[in-house]
Amino acid sequence: MVTVASMKSLFQSRLAWAVLPVLAALYWIALFVATHIPREFKILQHGRDKIIHFSAFAVLGLLVALSVNYWRRLSWFMTIAIIFTLAFYGAIDEYLQGVLTTQRQPDWKDWVMDTMGATAGVVAAAVLAKRLSK
Repeated sequence: MVTVASMKSLFQSRLAWAVLPVLAALYWIALFVATHIPREFKILQHGRDKIIHFSAFAVLGLLVALSVNYWRRLSWFMTIAIIFTLAFYGAIDEYLQGVLTTQRQPDWKDWVMDTMGATAGVVAAAVLAKRLSK
């Protein structure tokens, strides 16, 4: 069972904090690559891809915010800055899908889900960081 004490000891470990930025960078790269390959799966039709957009950006937001929290405490300004950065990246990502591939098209609803997911992940990281700092 995961307890607050066990999470606290994990997040106080220097190794965990050293790994988080690397993990965040690798995940971000994998996400970029995955969103720019031609989509051949019909399973993602009819709005189901919105769940994937939300989830992918929630994980990205969580990893980025926790990484930043190690170097600089997550203030409201920093939290908003991360959300805006990920929202901007989501917009560029959607635009590039229409430019770099012929089988994918940008969708503003995907960007909305990206932004909502990033916000959820960053807020979760802020709550977790605050709880673990007590």
